[in-house]
Amino acid sequence: MATASDIPSLDVLLDSILDQLPAEAVASIAAMRPRAIRKRETFADQLVRMVQIKARARVPEGEAKPLPDEPEFNDLTKQTIRDARAGKNLTRYADLDEAFADLGI
Repeated sequence: MATASDIPSLDVLLDSILDQLPAEAVASIAAMRPRAIRKRETFADQLVRMVQIKARARVPEGEAKPLPDEPEFNDLTKQTIRDARAGKNLTRYADLDEAFADLGI
């Protein structure tokens, strides 16, 4: 039977998860923009914040640069995104079965 001392603390568990990630992944987590604290924060929100704090502590200062608001896309991709947001050239389906049938899947 497990005792309380056998159960890892959340702090230790999060550290062990970060230990298993590649350095680039930890740096990406450290660079994530923190979400604004909401009045009714979920447990998942709290976990994300804890992991981000732990990741930042592992990445040397200056290496964790903020991620851009939008990645650099080529002109065709930018136009495609604008068209999709405007509802141009979209195909709509009633459900996934109809979409898969149209795609031959």
